[in-house]
Amino acid sequence: MSISIYIKKLILSLIFFSLYFSSASQQISIIDENNFVSILSKKLNSTETTIKEKDEYQKTISIWNDNLSNEEKRVFLSILNTLNYKNEFNFNYFLEYFNLIVSNKLISKNKIESLLNYYLNSIINRGLEDNYFKETLNQINQNVFIESPSYKLYSDEKIKIDIDQAPPFESLTYYGASSGSVVFILSNVSLKYVHNNGEFFVETDELKFYPDLNIILGENGKIDFSFESVYINTNQVILDNFSIDLKNGKIISNSSKLISKDYKPILGVFSYDPFKQDQSFPQFVFQSNSSNNEFVINKFLKLKAGVYIDGNTLSTSSKKRDQSELIFILENDKEIILRSKSFSLINNQILSNNTQFSFIEENDSLYHPSLELKYNINTNQIQLFNLEGSLKNTPFYSTFFEVEIISDYLYYTPGQRIMNLGIMIAPDQRPVEVKSTKYYSDKTMNELTDLNGINILKATYNFVMKNRRLDFFIDDLSYALKTNSDLIRGGIIDLWRDGFILFDPLSGFVKVLPKTRHYFLSHLKRSDYDEYSFNSISPSSKNIIYDIELRSMFFNGVEKITLSNKNKMEVFPRLGKVELRKDRNLKLIGDISVGNFDFIGVDLLFDYNSYKLDLIEIDT
Repeated sequence: MSISIYIKKLILSLIFFSLYFSSASQQISIIDENNFVSILSKKLNSTETTIKEKDEYQKTISIWNDNLSNEEKRVFLSILNTLNYKNEFNFNYFLEYFNLIVSNKLISKNKIESLLNYYLNSIINRGLEDNYFKETLNQINQNVFIESPSYKLYSDEKIKIDIDQAPPFESLTYYGASSGSVVFILSNVSLKYVHNNGEFFVETDELKFYPDLNIILGENGKIDFSFESVYINTNQVILDNFSIDLKNGKIISNSSKLISKDYKPILGVFSYDPFKQDQSFPQFVFQSNSSNNEFVINKFLKLKAGVYIDGNTLSTSSKKRDQSELIFILENDKEIILRSKSFSLINNQILSNNTQFSFIEENDSLYHPSLELKYNINTNQIQLFNLEGSLKNTPFYSTFFEVEIISDYLYYTPGQRIMNLGIMIAPDQRPVEVKSTKYYSDKTMNELTDLNGINILKATYNFVMKNRRLDFFIDDLSYALKTNSDLIRGGIIDLWRDGFILFDPLSGFVKVLPKTRHYFLSHLKRSDYDEYSFNSISPSSKNIIYDIELRSMFFNGVEKITLSNKNKMEVFPRLGKVELRKDRNLKLIGDISVGNFDFIGVDLLFDYNSYKLDLIEIDT
């Protein structure tokens, strides 16, 4: 080997050993069971150590000697060495935290090892540093769970610390096993919730605070919930269980009871969102599970409904989205039932844009699937409007009179004998239309054919006959027709509006009604049908007076009644007045045209079942 090469190798070796010893001199000191007490003792004797630090070191040595098992010591030292990666004694807050919970017995002795393992896992996986324990100490010492510009939660109760092996969200160790989660437990606690506009308390039997999950779980909580209206007065909500998300301050309870002064507890869900507050009081939200809660409004009216309170507003929407009912009890076993998924209860008014109306007497009813409702408690007047929505201008259906009536409104005051129906918009031009429930028109049938040549009524009837069931979803029909659901939706809504089907626009559910079969078979001339129809025009909007005691409807402004186009059978009421009786029977004074015969000034009765005119008296 040449001298030059030897010198080069010697120089490289010297450089290597120099680097090695330099690195070794900077290695971090490892704290172990043999040197732990001596290291802290040196700190105790150091002039740079504060009095508080000396006190904590002394407590730590005492706990080390008297309270920890060998395995607990091993994990404890692993935590210190992991936090001390800069060799700067960066674990003072951890020591203070650990001393606090052990000295004050905030955790049971058999849970210390689990707690230490949890923190070791968290330090390794989440990169926790000593400042984490500083924040946790503040939470314990000040009993403040969260403080933000919008809200603050705190309690004066003493806490207990535990490890929850089945926390709300799973926590895994670095090798994939569950490590549980640390939880602070408070019993019989009054949790104070301070927000921008005031404060309220959550009284609870037990509260669990998960500092690393930013969540509070509680059981048997109680909150003062004062809501007063003419419908319901409440004073408290009981939360069987609840959670508080400390990131946004939201309180949620999926199992709660609203306590009323006058009614039994109402089961439902409760929530509170501090960022939706714009009033001087908490905007609590409560929604009942169902609509089976009963309230007495007055001697005529009871409400079977859901309860939805949002701040200072009240409606009847339930979590199940089932229908609420307004039930008006009338004389002689008559009743009016108004159904809606949500009535708005505002001061002395009950409102809904989508109300199903039924006037029931014995086995008969006057029915409409969807109306706008305005009911005034003070005046006791029901106002129903047929002017907006998907089913505007849809007929009222009467099983007693066996007719369909297209009217803009129905007014009624419970306890009185008269209902009023008529036209509100352009009453001097638009008529109330009346047709027999057995009415058939080729014109109506043809109007149900779209631009693609699909007659939606025929397609619907053939589909249900083929599948031998009267209900289906709109997607089922579109699949059978090999078309898009959106292309037949308009036709389905037309069937719904004309009373051929029931339709739920949200789910797409369709139920076929008997009128579909009647129209289809009448089109094929395989079913009895009629052409019974008439119109009523009243510039004063007083088209119909319905006397519910006489069980007769009195019409104004009727120019002509068509009984049969085929037989040219028409009646022309004198002064436009007609009395409609049971099963399409008519009483009036007027002129008759039957074929080539005319009768003037006839007092007559029309009997629908025999389809005959009984001429009581004839002028000429």
